[in-house]
Amino acid sequence: MTLVTFWALLGDDIRLAFTDKSTDNTFFFLVLVCMGLFAIEIVVHSLAQPKYFNSFFFWLDFVSTCSLIMDIGWFWDNVVGTTETFDDTAEQAS
Repeated sequence: MTLVTFWALLGDDIRLAFTDKSTDNTFFFLVLVCMGLFAIEIVVHSLAQPKYFNSFFFWLDFVSTCSLIMDIGWFWDNVVGTTETFDDTAEQAS
């Protein structure tokens, strides 16, 4: 889970810095996998640790897992209504 956490923290930055648009779907899928693994971890902790459910750490894990949705363009672009790329915006301004 440590590697999954590092990927969740750095994956989108790596996507933006080092890859082109054609690899976005792969990165979005990997973030979706991370969300699934974190959700499974929350369920397992809730079942294994009696005082975990509805504790501070439960809500911390829940909110951080839900925040990953902002890294998934399939969903987030529709939520905020952005479908333009940087190049499209530059062409419209000129």
